[in-house]
This record gives sequence, C-alpha cells and structure tokens, in this order.
Amino acid sequence: MKILFTADLHLNIGARSPRTDRTAFDAFAESVGLEDPGAVVIAGDIGIPEFAARYLASIRKVVGDRALAVALGNHDFWLDQAQHAQLTCLGDVVDRYWREPCRDAGAALLDIENFEIGDVAIAGGYGHYDLGLAEPDLYVSGVPVTEKNYLSGGMNGLFWNDFARIPNCATRLRAEAAGQAESLASRMDEAIASGKRLLLAVHTCPWRE
Repeated sequence: MKILFTADLHLNIGARSPRTDRTAFDAFAESVGLEDPGAVVIAGDIGIPEFAARYLASIRKVVGDRALAVALGNHDFWLDQAQHAQLTCLGDVVDRYWREPCRDAGAALLDIENFEIGDVAIAGGYGHYDLGLAEPDLYVSGVPVTEKNYLSGGMNGLFWNDFARIPNCATRLRAEAAGQAESLASRMDEAIASGKRLLLAVHTCPWRE
C-alpha cells in the first residue's frame, strides 16, 4: 500500500514556493498523479476553518476515489477575535467547522477517529503546545522569553499569531495540550490493539505528555 503523506497546503493563502512560484496545492495535485497512491494523509494546516468545506472539496477532487485522512494543524483553528467568545476550546472549532465537511468529503478526521487501510492503522491529530519542549535559551531582542512572557502572547514588539487567532490559546494551553495527548494516546492504543501497523500523523512536534 502506497500512502502519500503531506501537510501545510495553506489553501487560504495559496502558499507558494519562492523558488518555483508553484503553489503547494499544485505540487500536491502533481504528486498524487505521479505517485498514484492508494491513500492520502494530510497532517494539518489545510486552511482557516470558515472555508473548510471548500478546501476539502478541492482536495477530494484531486484525490479522486482514493482513501483520504486528515489531521488538523494550528492554522486550521484560526478565527477572528469576534468568534472567540462563541468557541471556548479547540473541540468547539472541530465540531462547528470540520466534522461535517470531512464527512461530506469522505475524509477520516484523525483528530476524532482512526483510519484503517490494508494492514495499516492511521492515528493522528493536532497536538497543541504544552511548554514541554520549550527552547530554554530563547531571547527576543536580548531579553529571555520566560514562561510568563510566552503566555502573555508576545513581547518587545513580537507577537505570537496563534495566541491571537486560536480561541483561548494561552489561557487553556496546558489543558488543551493534556486533552490532546490523552485523546491521541487512546487512539494509538486502539490502533495497536487492532494488530495493524501504526502510522502516526501529527501536525506539531512531539509534546511531553
């Protein structure tokens, strides 16, 4: 079974290569045609939530009738400040914007379910941040970035975009990270128990939990 694995299509901005000026989506479509995989896995940063249905329809058109699984990334939770009061946690964003479009596109949403194809079980998800792998000697304009500075959302004129665009990103950081880790661990156990080979697809780097 050949599985094409990719991420960071960023369909909302039409992400392009500075070297070739080709979009990530163009390269993705070409790769599907050249490699002819049996399944496609996209590990996050598809695009902003409001246009999830449009993005997934475009991806399905390229993928054709092949199996498709997606995990979400940090940019897939980006919303305007006005929407944050209505959505208190990452799960709310998944439920409101991603569940139905994934179902309509026939895509397994790895943040909530595993996907099995052949002798492989695919588990995955977003992750979020827990400070477990924080850079110990990180400085901004000569000033060390303390945990307090980090959780404030920025310092010395530099601001963390996720903290402004993801609902309650900083205030719920540890709780979200722990919840993500617990949920993924459960799905990994389920995949291992099936006796199949496990493919793990996460958008963030590994986090301590």
